[in-house]
Amino acid sequence: MRSLLKSFVLSGSGNRRSRNRRRQNRYSSTTALARRLQIESLESRVLLASQLIASDVTTKAVSAGDTIDVPVFYSTLDDSGNAAALQSNLISFNLHFDSTKLTYVSTTNGLTEGLLLPANAVRAEGTADDGNANTDSILVTSYTDNDPLINTGWPNTPSTTPVLLFTAQFTVNAGFTGTEIDFTPNNTGVVVGQAANFTFASNKLTLTTQSTTTPTVSIANAPAVTEGGTASFAVTLNAAPTSNVTVNYATASGTATSGSDFTAKTGTLTFTPTGALTQQITVATTDDTAVESAETFTVTLSGASGATIGTASGTGTINDNDTAALPVLSIGNAAAVTEGGTSTFTVTLSAAPTANVTVNFATAGGTATSGSDFTAKTGTLTFTPTGALTQQITVVTTDDTAVESAETFTVTLSGASGATIGTASGTGTINDNDTAAGSGTVQGRKFNDLNGNGTRDTGEAYLNGWTIQLVDSTGGIIQQAVTADFDVNADGTIDPETDTGWYRISAAPGTYSLQEILQTGWTQTTPADPLSAKAYELDQQCGFAATGHDFRDWGGLDEVWFWSKDAWYYVTPTGALFRWNGSPQTALTGDLVYQFSPTYHANPSLLYDAAAAFNPAVTVTDGATVNGPDFGNVSAAATGRIVGRKWNDLNGDGTRDANEPWLNGWDIELVDAAGTVVATTTTITFDINGDG
Repeated sequence: MRSLLKSFVLSGSGNRRSRNRRRQNRYSSTTALARRLQIESLESRVLLASQLIASDVTTKAVSAGDTIDVPVFYSTLDDSGNAAALQSNLISFNLHFDSTKLTYVSTTNGLTEGLLLPANAVRAEGTADDGNANTDSILVTSYTDNDPLINTGWPNTPSTTPVLLFTAQFTVNAGFTGTEIDFTPNNTGVVVGQAANFTFASNKLTLTTQSTTTPTVSIANAPAVTEGGTASFAVTLNAAPTSNVTVNYATASGTATSGSDFTAKTGTLTFTPTGALTQQITVATTDDTAVESAETFTVTLSGASGATIGTASGTGTINDNDTAALPVLSIGNAAAVTEGGTSTFTVTLSAAPTANVTVNFATAGGTATSGSDFTAKTGTLTFTPTGALTQQITVVTTDDTAVESAETFTVTLSGASGATIGTASGTGTINDNDTAAGSGTVQGRKFNDLNGNGTRDTGEAYLNGWTIQLVDSTGGIIQQAVTADFDVNADGTIDPETDTGWYRISAAPGTYSLQEILQTGWTQTTPADPLSAKAYELDQQCGFAATGHDFRDWGGLDEVWFWSKDAWYYVTPTGALFRWNGSPQTALTGDLVYQFSPTYHANPSLLYDAAAAFNPAVTVTDGATVNGPDFGNVSAAATGRIVGRKWNDLNGDGTRDANEPWLNGWDIELVDAAGTVVATTTTITFDINGDG
């Protein structure tokens, strides 16, 4: 109420003797009511003080049928328009209203001190005209200093704060379009302490109709939060509603995923006529460990009741707080090359960097000597955020005339910036191409025997990186080489069909055999007997240790038993090798390891004392290059077994009947999705149960 006085346009009326003279006052200072209370001596000069009557507001929106309260306040102002704690001896005034718009209900008194006439009776305006043609009725009230001998004025305790005199209650009539409530004086009092009268000041109350415009509800984007924080979306109604407004909301994923990046949320907001026009929707975000860019999600409004939807969706932004682990640099071994060729080492970065990554490299001698066997090389590689994740280091080898075994050297990474180093060194292998005086060379190739048939078929690739050894009659290793590229036609280009997978070994004239170092997961199919090669492979893997100590027929199957480093194994008369699973003697079972031939049952030492799979003899001739055997291997991970039979369908019904014989000598082909034949076999007789 005090602040309201600042903007009042005041009108007043009073008298000195007859108390019926009126005059107008205007206070234009916008800061008048903020000034401190000025208490002046009323005996030294005459003050143009005012008695102010006003409601709590100047405008109020109402609707037909409403019951409204109109509080009426009293305050006193000094001649500068400031609130002043002044006393009077009386005041009498009228509250004017339009009875066609408002119906008086009742009055509740606030200040009863000196109440001479309560404002609880409706009268016609008559001569108490406020100059407003639309008002026709008044409520009259009067206050007086009814005990002047005890109290020197009214009210007993003056204040700079407006005092509530009474509250008049009205109902708003049907068809209401707006009206005014005004105040006029009957009598104003004398300013206690001087002979001057108060002037009368008032401020009318304007009643307007409630807006019938449907409010609009909108949602704003949430301020960005760091993951783990709470995103807050402001939902705002643009105007106070006349009845409750509800609106539904729900989160939705964007680049941020519900559940892993934020907690999904749905619900309903309710806005009331007297409540706040803004409410918050809070969404919890997840503090994960993933390194990611800023991500977004949305909250969308729907199903509004009592309002329309303006901006339907707000966006929440989640900023990451995780630091990316540095990527890892590794170098691989180079494929073996024939001396004079170029060794290529691949350096790989495990993930795209966020900034440039650098790493130094340098060659170092091993059995190969820097300068005489290869050209030393140092340098720095740089990986960029948008560049390739692999780079090559090439080292030139020397085509010398020395007769030597395969030799090796290394390239080592160091001094990485922006990354860590995983595998720091890669090995390069240099195969010799020289033949010593009084010596010869044996050569051959290594291939991937995809179908395991012991023969290289079209489409079966040659393999680099396998070690082939030249062995003398005592089993001693004379020389070895690693299969590598060899430019057979010296055209400067390596053709995978003719120039890869070569081994070349020089030795003194004599008769030798060759063997390979078997790699894990592979079985040799040629030139050695595949069963012998498999037996040797299993002996090396399982550690069969029953030399001369096998025993027979514990389970009644005429099986032969022997021990390995961690389990018992047995071979049945058909040559099937089983790993015992702990079953009882009376019901012997095991896990089939491999199907050998009956020879391995008759002579189990072929398993537990398996010899390396030597090849047929090869004779090295002085000054000549002879062809040795090609080695074929099949990967265990890449093969399986398909079993079936062939019969003569005499009646052509597609089903074998009892009198329809089985057929041998038919070729069965295995064909891939492209129609290429990848394996061929011929139907034969097979003793499934080993009963002879």
